[in-house]
Amino acid sequence: MTRIINLCMILKSRQHFHTVIPNHTMNQCTDPITNSLKLIGGKWKIAIIYNLKDGPKRFGELKRILPPITQQMLTKQLREMERDQLVHRKVYEVIPPKVEYSLTKFGRSLEPVMNSWCAWGKANQKIIQKIFANHHSLAN
Repeated sequence: MTRIINLCMILKSRQHFHTVIPNHTMNQCTDPITNSLKLIGGKWKIAIIYNLKDGPKRFGELKRILPPITQQMLTKQLREMERDQLVHRKVYEVIPPKVEYSLTKFGRSLEPVMNSWCAWGKANQKIIQKIFANHHSLAN
């Protein structure tokens, strides 16, 4: 985190002295929406977070809850989320091996966002269904 802050300070100081720095580089440090979406974006991460909000789950449980996700994709998403400190992976020293995934404190901080998103989806369900129906009719 300190490295990112230091990088941002250096970039801002260079920008102040008219050194050419592309805007997209500056935005990487200051755009909270883009940065947030980099962590939780993609087809499966939000669904994984939503399904871990009620407590730890084993890999197989997540795979059953999230069809048609492949084993390879679930593994990839969980590894990325562990790397990004959203998910904690706990390995039990038993045979056969048992692994549980749970949200970290940082991952749990998304709960109000998820609740708001869910409320928005419910409040706009009819509009969303019309939009999807329109997508379907345009595809045919």
